[in-house]
Amino acid sequence: MDFTPSGKPIYITLLEEFKRCPPRFFTATSTSHGNPVLRHDPARINVCDRSQQGKSMFPDTMGGVLVITTETELQQLTARLLERPIFFTVSIERSASEVCSKVTHTTRGRLAVFVNTQHPHVHHLIQSQLAQCMDTLKQGKNFAVEFDFNDVFVTWMKAVYQEADLQTMDCGCNIKYSCSSGKVTVTNYSEFEEIFACTPSLLVMFVVCLPCCLLTFPFYRIHRAVNVEDFGGKVTGLQPSYWSAEAEMQGMEEILSRVLQLIAQDNAAEVRTPDMPPSYDAATGSNLAYGGSQVVNRQPGYPQPVGQQVGYGQPVVQQPGYAVPMGQHPGYAQTMAQQPGYAQTMAQQPGYAQTMAQQPGYPQPMVGQQPGYARPVVQ
Repeated sequence: MDFTPSGKPIYITLLEEFKRCPPRFFTATSTSHGNPVLRHDPARINVCDRSQQGKSMFPDTMGGVLVITTETELQQLTARLLERPIFFTVSIERSASEVCSKVTHTTRGRLAVFVNTQHPHVHHLIQSQLAQCMDTLKQGKNFAVEFDFNDVFVTWMKAVYQEADLQTMDCGCNIKYSCSSGKVTVTNYSEFEEIFACTPSLLVMFVVCLPCCLLTFPFYRIHRAVNVEDFGGKVTGLQPSYWSAEAEMQGMEEILSRVLQLIAQDNAAEVRTPDMPPSYDAATGSNLAYGGSQVVNRQPGYPQPVGQQVGYGQPVVQQPGYAVPMGQHPGYAQTMAQQPGYAQTMAQQPGYAQTMAQQPGYPQPMVGQQPGYARPVVQ
């Protein structure tokens, strides 16, 4: 239930369902005889039940008649009613009487009612009526303001039984609806007695009890008009919404289940497989490591065969900057005949040791080749 300005004006539920699963601001207990007892949190809801059954079920109820004596009490009560929802129970009845017989089919039930006083329509209604009561109280007069919600629930019942009523009326039946205990009255004097109201059902009773009514009815109405100013009356223009505690709990369970699924998905997405070192077959490029017939060279950044992975050891004849044969790698040791400045044969490298007959200033053979050297005696 949403008791904010955006919520519904009135929520109703069957009293039996309410007792099985009361809202969060009620605490359910039971008496020694097993009768249910529901106590409420006064800081969160106003219980204004006036029914006879409700007095034992809701022992902390303020009742259907809220009596105040001072302006301060009226201000406090006004703030309380406008800030917190109002709760009470009502008795509803539907009777269908057959025209051609004396058979009457009666359906009875009890409803738990929550009035959302934060709803704009309800809030304005209560605020304006109690403001009028404050003006009357300041003038030193008695007042009584009545908020009668009974017709709201009668209209709701008619909508529920609309199809059944059409079938029943075809059979020639008279259908009647009634609702009781759906009133909240604020007064500094007393509540107006409903028995003296000019309603069709009461007029029938007045005709039957004509002598008594002729004496009491006029005197009560005159006395009431002189001593008390009555405000309010029947509340109209509100559409009740049925609230099911069990359905709400089921909906919360579904929402919780979806949230848990989302959390599980998020946790699974955060799991990462650790980087494991490659196997020997994978590092060397053996196709047996992958159960295939071709060398695996398609996965970037994963160890591949030596001759295929970029930046990894490749065959000597393929990778630039790596050791290659002496005849292919520039700047590397080559054959003596190819690398400049490297040891060459004596006949190729200038300034290197040559044969005695080739190197100037070096001892040469003694036999007639070196000038100025001792020659054989025979010469």
